Amino acid sequence: MAIWIDCIWILFDVVFCVYTEIELHPLTHTEWILAGFGLLFAVASLVAEFVEREAHTQEVNDIKLTLATGQATLSGKMDVIAMLGGETFHQLQAATQTRDKPVASVIEAAKVEIEELRAKVEAREQREWRLLSVEQENEITEAVRRSGREEVGQRSISIACSEFPDSFYLGEQLVSAFSKAGWNQSKNPSPDQIWAEIGPGITVRAPVGHPDANLIADTLAKVVGAGFVFRRNVESPLPAFYDLAFVVQIHIGRKPQRQRSLLS
Repeated sequence: MAIWIDCIWILFDVVFCVYTEIELHPLTHTEWILAGFGLLFAVASLVAEFVEREAHTQEVNDIKLTLATGQATLSGKMDVIAMLGGETFHQLQAATQTRDKPVASVIEAAKVEIEELRAKVEAREQREWRLLSVEQENEITEAVRRSGREEVGQRSISIACSEFPDSFYLGEQLVSAFSKAGWNQSKNPSPDQIWAEIGPGITVRAPVGHPDANLIADTLAKVVGAGFVFRRNVESPLPAFYDLAFVVQIHIGRKPQRQRSLLS
């Protein structure tokens, strides 16, 4: 506002001076030029102030529009979060059967159920085999990979499982890992005969002189756990030279349970 007053004052002062000079005596050519420059400067000042004011007004309007848009977006997000939070809370109430209960009661009930579920999962993991991850399966494949130049017993494997589902699923994963490594799956005896021979844990059976039995046992112990894999030597009536023709057997029984002290 102050710049407007200054510009108008300059314009008025120039006009007043020119008018006064004309009334007193005629202006010379030089005086007319100076008076014209004064008037031009005053008008230019007014125009510049108008343009600057319009630009400032537009800038303020843009800022207001940006703030309004951001506030609307934030408000919408907050509404969505509140709606989702409320829906999640209702689902939590339904899961814990605590409808129409205070928030603290719902949270406490949820904690209790989570702890119970965690205990059940831990107990199940202790008595059942855990499925292999993709990385673990690939680790077995790379450790026992065949080149195609091995003897028959070095590229054939027999994998047998007990009747328990977790043993069966683990066996399927081992069959897949050995197949990708170039091993052939040998036919197993009847299930009744197999189940009678399978004990707890994973047992790798082969003659003592078989070159790959220890490799397989060590690889499985590294992946599954040393306390769950056992190496059993099979007596062979043939000379040690024929050990290479023996098909390595992997028997998967129930997962061994850790022994607990009676005093604990």
